[in-house]
Amino acid sequence: MNALLKSDVEKVLAQVRPYIQSDGGDVELVDIDERDGTVAIRLTGACRGCSSAHITVFDGIQAALQGQLGWVRGVEQVHGDQPAQAATPTITRWVEDQYAALLAAARAAASEESPGARQTLLAWCERDFERLLAVEDQCLHAAFETALGLTHSPVAMLRHEHKDLRDRLAQLQAASGVDFETRAGALLAALESHWQKEKSAVWPFINNALPEDLARELQDDIQRFVISWKPLCAAPARV
Repeated sequence: MNALLKSDVEKVLAQVRPYIQSDGGDVELVDIDERDGTVAIRLTGACRGCSSAHITVFDGIQAALQGQLGWVRGVEQVHGDQPAQAATPTITRWVEDQYAALLAAARAAASEESPGARQTLLAWCERDFERLLAVEDQCLHAAFETALGLTHSPVAMLRHEHKDLRDRLAQLQAASGVDFETRAGALLAALESHWQKEKSAVWPFINNALPEDLARELQDDIQRFVISWKPLCAAPARV
Protein backbone atom coordinates (compact mmCIF):
# COMPACT_ATOMS: atom_id res chain seq x y z
CA MET A 1 0.00 0.00 0.00
CA ASN A 2 1.39 3.40 -1.00
CA ALA A 3 2.52 5.05 2.23
CA LEU A 4 1.65 8.60 1.13
CA LEU A 5 -1.85 7.67 -0.03
CA LYS A 6 -2.39 5.64 3.14
CA SER A 7 -1.40 8.63 5.28
CA ASP A 8 -3.84 10.89 3.42
CA VAL A 9 -6.71 8.40 3.81
CA GLU A 10 -5.99 7.86 7.49
CA LYS A 11 -6.13 11.62 8.11
CA VAL A 12 -9.62 11.81 6.59
CA LEU A 13 -10.80 8.71 8.47
CA ALA A 14 -9.56 10.30 11.70
CA GLN A 15 -11.91 13.21 11.04
CA VAL A 16 -15.01 11.04 10.61
CA ARG A 17 -14.10 8.41 13.19
CA PRO A 18 -15.45 10.35 16.23
CA TYR A 19 -18.93 10.43 14.68
CA ILE A 20 -18.85 6.69 14.06
CA GLN A 21 -17.44 5.96 17.51
CA SER A 22 -20.22 8.00 19.12
CA ASP A 23 -22.59 5.22 17.98
CA GLY A 24 -20.29 2.48 19.26
CA GLY A 25 -18.66 1.69 15.95
CA ASP A 26 -15.36 2.30 14.20
CA VAL A 27 -13.74 2.18 10.77
CA GLU A 28 -10.38 0.82 9.65
CA LEU A 29 -8.50 1.10 6.39
CA VAL A 30 -7.99 -2.27 4.68
CA ASP A 31 -6.43 -1.46 1.33
CA ILE A 32 -6.03 1.11 -1.45
CA ASP A 33 -6.21 0.19 -5.12
CA GLU A 34 -4.04 2.86 -6.71
CA ARG A 35 -5.07 1.83 -10.23
CA ASP A 36 -8.73 2.83 -9.97
CA GLY A 37 -8.77 5.00 -6.83
CA THR A 38 -10.80 2.58 -4.69
CA VAL A 39 -10.41 2.62 -0.92
CA ALA A 40 -11.37 -0.57 0.94
CA ILE A 41 -12.53 -0.14 4.53
CA ARG A 42 -13.99 -2.32 7.27
CA LEU A 43 -16.66 -1.21 9.73
CA THR A 44 -16.24 -2.63 13.24
CA GLY A 45 -17.94 -2.52 16.60
CA ALA A 46 -21.63 -1.65 16.60
CA CYS A 47 -21.39 -0.77 12.88
CA ARG A 48 -20.54 -4.35 11.98
CA GLY A 49 -23.66 -5.85 10.47
CA CYS A 50 -25.68 -2.72 11.18
CA SER A 51 -28.57 -2.17 8.79
CA SER A 52 -27.55 1.45 8.31
CA ALA A 53 -23.90 0.60 7.61
CA HIS A 54 -24.39 1.05 3.87
CA ILE A 55 -25.59 4.60 4.42
CA THR A 56 -22.74 5.27 6.83
CA VAL A 57 -20.17 4.11 4.29
CA PHE A 58 -21.45 5.69 1.14
CA ASP A 59 -23.08 8.87 2.47
CA GLY A 60 -20.48 9.59 5.10
CA ILE A 61 -17.07 8.08 4.65
CA GLN A 62 -17.06 8.11 0.85
CA ALA A 63 -18.26 11.73 0.76
CA ALA A 64 -15.47 12.75 3.16
CA LEU A 65 -12.76 10.91 1.23
CA GLN A 66 -13.87 12.16 -2.18
CA GLY A 67 -14.36 15.67 -0.87
CA GLN A 68 -10.76 15.93 0.35
CA LEU A 69 -8.83 13.52 -1.88
CA GLY A 70 -9.36 14.08 -5.59
CA TRP A 71 -7.91 10.71 -6.59
CA VAL A 72 -10.52 8.67 -4.63
CA ARG A 73 -13.05 7.21 -7.07
CA GLY A 74 -15.00 5.01 -4.68
CA VAL A 75 -15.20 3.22 -1.33
CA GLU A 76 -15.58 -0.54 -0.96
CA GLN A 77 -16.81 -2.12 2.26
CA VAL A 78 -15.01 -5.29 3.33
CA HIS A 79 -17.15 -7.54 5.53
CA GLY A 80 -16.08 -9.53 8.55
CA ASP A 81 -12.48 -10.68 8.60
CA GLN A 82 -12.16 -11.13 4.86
CA PRO A 83 -9.18 -9.36 3.28
CA ALA A 84 -9.66 -6.88 0.49
CA GLN A 85 -9.83 -8.54 -2.89
CA ALA A 86 -6.27 -8.70 -4.12
CA ALA A 87 -5.56 -7.56 -7.64
CA THR A 88 -4.38 -10.29 -9.97
CA PRO A 89 -0.71 -9.65 -10.76
CA THR A 90 -0.19 -8.61 -14.37
CA ILE A 91 2.81 -7.83 -16.52
CA THR A 92 1.63 -4.24 -16.79
CA ARG A 93 1.04 -3.80 -13.04
CA TRP A 94 4.10 -1.59 -12.52
CA VAL A 95 3.08 0.68 -15.40
CA GLU A 96 -0.47 0.85 -14.04
CA ASP A 97 0.86 1.86 -10.62
CA GLN A 98 2.91 4.67 -12.15
CA TYR A 99 -0.05 6.02 -14.12
CA ALA A 100 -2.29 5.97 -11.04
CA ALA A 101 0.31 7.82 -8.97
CA LEU A 102 0.97 10.30 -11.77
CA LEU A 103 -2.71 11.12 -12.04
CA ALA A 104 -2.90 11.66 -8.28
CA ALA A 105 0.17 13.92 -8.41
CA ALA A 106 -1.16 15.89 -11.38
CA ARG A 107 -4.48 16.48 -9.59
CA ALA A 108 -2.54 17.58 -6.51
CA ALA A 109 -0.57 20.01 -8.67
CA ALA A 110 -3.79 21.42 -10.09
CA SER A 111 -5.13 22.12 -6.57
CA GLU A 112 -1.83 23.32 -5.04
CA GLU A 113 -2.07 26.93 -3.82
CA SER A 114 1.63 27.77 -3.74
CA PRO A 115 2.72 28.89 -7.26
CA GLY A 116 6.26 27.62 -6.78
CA ALA A 117 5.18 24.22 -5.45
CA ARG A 118 2.61 23.63 -8.16
CA GLN A 119 5.02 24.57 -10.94
CA THR A 120 7.62 22.17 -9.55
CA LEU A 121 5.11 19.34 -9.12
CA LEU A 122 3.77 19.88 -12.63
CA ALA A 123 7.29 19.73 -14.08
CA TRP A 124 7.90 16.47 -12.21
CA CYS A 125 4.69 15.00 -13.60
CA GLU A 126 5.60 15.98 -17.14
CA ARG A 127 9.04 14.41 -16.81
CA ASP A 128 7.71 11.14 -15.38
CA PHE A 129 5.00 10.98 -18.07
CA GLU A 130 7.70 11.28 -20.73
CA ARG A 131 9.58 8.36 -19.16
CA LEU A 132 6.42 6.24 -19.02
CA LEU A 133 5.91 6.82 -22.73
CA ALA A 134 9.46 5.51 -23.23
CA VAL A 135 8.62 2.35 -21.24
CA GLU A 136 5.59 1.80 -23.47
CA ASP A 137 7.60 2.39 -26.65
CA GLN A 138 10.56 0.23 -25.78
CA CYS A 139 8.86 -2.53 -23.77
CA LEU A 140 5.10 -2.95 -24.18
CA HIS A 141 4.75 -1.83 -27.79
CA ALA A 142 7.86 -3.70 -28.88
CA ALA A 143 6.56 -6.93 -27.30
CA PHE A 144 3.13 -6.46 -28.92
CA GLU A 145 4.60 -5.98 -32.39
CA THR A 146 7.11 -8.83 -31.99
CA ALA A 147 4.32 -11.24 -31.02
CA LEU A 148 1.91 -10.26 -33.78
CA GLY A 149 4.34 -9.17 -36.45
CA LEU A 150 2.14 -6.23 -37.42
CA THR A 151 3.21 -2.92 -38.85
CA HIS A 152 -0.33 -1.53 -38.95
CA SER A 153 -1.86 -2.13 -35.53
CA PRO A 154 -3.20 -0.27 -32.50
CA VAL A 155 0.42 0.10 -31.43
CA ALA A 156 1.27 1.98 -34.63
CA MET A 157 -1.45 4.51 -33.87
CA LEU A 158 -0.35 4.77 -30.23
CA ARG A 159 3.25 5.38 -31.29
CA HIS A 160 2.01 8.24 -33.46
CA GLU A 161 0.05 9.57 -30.49
CA HIS A 162 3.21 9.44 -28.40
CA LYS A 163 4.87 11.86 -30.82
CA ASP A 164 1.86 14.17 -30.74
CA LEU A 165 1.81 14.10 -26.93
CA ARG A 166 5.51 14.89 -26.67
CA ASP A 167 5.19 17.74 -29.18
CA ARG A 168 2.16 19.18 -27.40
CA LEU A 169 3.74 19.08 -23.94
CA ALA A 170 6.99 20.55 -25.28
CA GLN A 171 5.09 23.41 -26.90
CA LEU A 172 3.26 24.20 -23.66
CA GLN A 173 6.50 24.12 -21.67
CA ALA A 174 8.31 26.38 -24.14
CA ALA A 175 5.49 28.84 -24.80
CA SER A 176 5.55 32.12 -22.94
CA GLY A 177 2.38 33.36 -21.35
CA VAL A 178 0.70 29.97 -21.00
CA ASP A 179 -1.17 30.01 -17.71
CA PHE A 180 -0.78 27.22 -15.19
CA GLU A 181 -4.39 26.04 -15.47
CA THR A 182 -4.02 25.48 -19.23
CA ARG A 183 -0.79 23.54 -18.83
CA ALA A 184 -2.06 21.43 -15.92
CA GLY A 185 -5.36 20.78 -17.68
CA ALA A 186 -3.58 19.63 -20.82
CA LEU A 187 -1.40 17.23 -18.83
CA LEU A 188 -4.35 15.75 -16.92
CA ALA A 189 -6.36 15.29 -20.12
CA ALA A 190 -3.41 13.66 -21.86
CA LEU A 191 -2.74 11.30 -18.95
CA GLU A 192 -6.35 10.18 -18.58
CA SER A 193 -7.01 9.78 -22.31
CA HIS A 194 -3.77 8.01 -23.15
CA TRP A 195 -3.96 5.69 -20.15
CA GLN A 196 -7.40 4.50 -21.24
CA LYS A 197 -6.25 3.91 -24.82
CA GLU A 198 -3.24 1.87 -23.70
CA LYS A 199 -5.38 -0.16 -21.27
CA SER A 200 -7.94 -1.06 -23.93
CA ALA A 201 -5.69 -1.54 -26.97
CA VAL A 202 -2.48 -3.13 -25.67
CA TRP A 203 -2.57 -4.27 -22.06
CA PRO A 204 -5.17 -7.07 -22.39
CA PHE A 205 -3.03 -8.82 -25.00
CA ILE A 206 0.19 -8.21 -23.06
CA ASN A 207 -1.30 -9.61 -19.84
CA ASN A 208 -3.33 -12.50 -21.22
CA ALA A 209 -2.08 -13.62 -24.61
CA LEU A 210 1.62 -12.86 -24.90
CA PRO A 211 3.66 -16.05 -25.55
CA GLU A 212 5.45 -17.25 -22.45
CA ASP A 213 8.97 -16.62 -23.74
CA LEU A 214 8.12 -13.06 -24.79
CA ALA A 215 6.36 -12.49 -21.48
CA ARG A 216 9.53 -13.39 -19.60
CA GLU A 217 11.61 -11.11 -21.82
CA LEU A 218 9.15 -8.27 -21.32
CA GLN A 219 9.22 -8.66 -17.55
CA ASP A 220 13.02 -8.52 -17.67
CA ASP A 221 12.88 -5.38 -19.80
CA ILE A 222 10.47 -3.70 -17.40
CA GLN A 223 12.61 -4.77 -14.45
CA ARG A 224 15.58 -2.95 -15.98
CA PHE A 225 13.48 0.19 -16.14
CA VAL A 226 12.37 -0.31 -12.54
CA ILE A 227 15.97 -0.56 -11.35
CA SER A 228 16.92 2.72 -13.06
CA TRP A 229 13.59 4.44 -12.33
CA LYS A 230 14.00 7.42 -10.02
CA PRO A 231 10.50 8.89 -10.04
CA LEU A 232 10.02 12.41 -8.77
CA CYS A 233 6.32 11.95 -8.08
CA ALA A 234 5.24 8.48 -9.21
CA ALA A 235 4.56 5.32 -7.23
CA PRO A 236 7.22 3.11 -5.63
CA ALA A 237 8.87 0.73 -8.06
CA ARG A 238 7.42 -2.78 -8.05
CA VAL A 239 6.77 -5.42 -10.70
